[in-house]
Amino acid sequence: MNDQIKKFIEMLDNDVEIKEDIFNMNLEEISIFIEKLGFNFSLEEFVNEIKKIDEKELLKSELEDEELDQISAGCDFNYSIINFFKKIK
Repeated sequence: MNDQIKKFIEMLDNDVEIKEDIFNMNLEEISIFIEKLGFNFSLEEFVNEIKKIDEKELLKSELEDEELDQISAGCDFNYSIINFFKKIK
């Protein structure tokens, strides 16, 4: 995992206020926010890492047919980022 993305996720885990702010942002606002915080990664890179985390978590749990279909079809960009922020909220 990109060190910058890892630091960003750790920051989100530790700062409730930032998590709440980001949860209420659209994708463009999140991208700008990431840049303003001084992180050096794109929103696309972040979402790709979130997809990997989502897939690992799904594989650890008991998978239902519908979940397997989602993994095999690939995760939607918005689904992954929204799902991530719901988990950390």
